[in-house]
Amino acid sequence: MKAKRKIEKLIGRNEAIVKQILGREVHCGASYLTAARAVFAKIKRETRRACPRPLRRGLVQCILKTHRQNKELYQDVMSGNLKRKRVRQ
Repeated sequence: MKAKRKIEKLIGRNEAIVKQILGREVHCGASYLTAARAVFAKIKRETRRACPRPLRRGLVQCILKTHRQNKELYQDVMSGNLKRKRVRQ
């Protein structure tokens, strides 16, 4: 994506829905194109067309970022490099 174009980030429930779709339906070894197609298949055509372009760019950016994070987590878990994070209570 070109840097000069406006991008609206997904917030709240919209971002959570994208993460849920990618987490449940797309294997982390799948390509980025497959991940994007899976998310776009879940969104109705009318909804996609009604969204402004900057928001659609934000959707694509969210898909790529989330899928990359899933891939990195999978690689860390499978290679044994996963470091445990301490949770403060």
